[in-house]
Order: sequence, then C-alpha cells, then structure tokens
Amino acid sequence: EGAAEGLAWCASSDTLYGTADGTLLALSSRSGLLVGPLSPPGVDLEGLACDPVAGRLYGLGDSGSLWAYDLAGGSWSTVGDTGLVWADAGLAWDPTRGLLYALAAGQGDALYRLDPATAAASLVGPLGLAPPHGGGLAVLPSWRLPLPRPVFLDGFESGDAAAWDGGVEP
Repeated sequence: EGAAEGLAWCASSDTLYGTADGTLLALSSRSGLLVGPLSPPGVDLEGLACDPVAGRLYGLGDSGSLWAYDLAGGSWSTVGDTGLVWADAGLAWDPTRGLLYALAAGQGDALYRLDPATAAASLVGPLGLAPPHGGGLAVLPSWRLPLPRPVFLDGFESGDAAAWDGGVEP
C-alpha cells in the first residue's frame, strides 16, 4: 500500500507523474517540487503513460478500463473497457505508432497493444520471459536506437529487467 503503481514522464511539460491508491501526483523535473493540485482519477490505476503531443496521461484501471487524463483541462475520462484485468500492470506510449502497450501480472508474459481512442486490446505476443510478470514498461522509439522497431523494457516485480525487440510487430 502507498507505493507508486504507475510512473510516466511527460516531455511536453517536463513533469514526472505518478499514481498510487487512487491519487495522482506530479513532480516538476525543473524545480523538483510537487505540482498540483491534480484531479484524482477516482479509481485505482495500474501503469501510467504519457502522450506528450496530445497532452494526455493514460492509466489502466484494475477493473479493465483505460482512463485518460487531459493535462490542460485537469480532468479524467474513461476511454473504454479493454476486456482484460490489469493487476501490477506496466503501460507505455509508443510515439512512433501512436499506440499504448501493456503488460500485467494476470496476463502471463503476454504483451498487448491498446488503441488510445477505443481501449481495444490486441495480443502482440508472448515476451518469452520468466515470471513474475508485470511492473514497469517502456518503449524506446527506434529513432533513438539503431534498431528497426521499438524496444520494450519490462521491470519485473522481482527487480530483474529484460528487453524485447518487438519482433512480432509489423
């Protein structure tokens, strides 16, 4: 209880956002001070990701819903139901494809692609990594690395980290 359940850095505001137990906090990387007040989501969110171009934070409700936070307006809305349960989820924004990716303890080692407009979830494929699964997830755009696809990083509950080159993605 009380530990961060989602972290996301948003380049457009140079702010680190975090969620825990139904609250939303923001920390300015310029000043190191808390930014706020911020509207709480009203649900317990797992995972957090930022689309800096659209000015939105996304979080996964542990009941299966995808939530969006309008950074300019300061309000939450439900995008839709993903049809999956997101306990101990990792959520990441892929700026190259304009999609979200998610991984959760309850979904084995499977990576899912989420449509940020509808919350529709599509199985990308297994990561082929040993349990436990869930935790942090990040996408490193291919323009930052000499790779043809994004690299997915997963910080497992065990403290281990692994990378996957997204080879099953088109």
